[in-house]
Amino acid sequence: MKNEKKKENRSIYIYTALIFAVALVLIILTAFSQPRVNKLGKRAEEFKPEATESVTTDEIAKYANMAASLDTENKELNSEISEKNKQIQIYEFLLTANAQVSDGQFVEAEEMLTQIDATTLTDNQMILFNEITEKINEGKEQ
Repeated sequence: MKNEKKKENRSIYIYTALIFAVALVLIILTAFSQPRVNKLGKRAEEFKPEATESVTTDEIAKYANMAASLDTENKELNSEISEKNKQIQIYEFLLTANAQVSDGQFVEAEEMLTQIDATTLTDNQMILFNEITEKINEGKEQ
């Protein structure tokens, strides 16, 4: 029984010594690695984005004016695109009416021309419109 108690006491001392040794090793490792951790922290701060104080109100106003002018230009270009699309659509009506006149479908061609507002036509479109109208009139007379 005494032998068993001695073995228990020895194992308790061994476990205590091992725990103490491990704690001591961890303390030493922490002491040596702390400067490295500090260096890494300082290095990480170098990569942090800093607020730029160099942007002045003049530059902000310049960018705001630039954005406003670009917005105005964008609206103008969109309206030009819209106008060009309308012109293309008118040309498509005129070409379809011209093709119908060539096929002898004068009534259908005349209906196509009634859908076009003659006051909005460009000079070239007006020439084509008049030519198609003349062809329709000639075709009806025959």
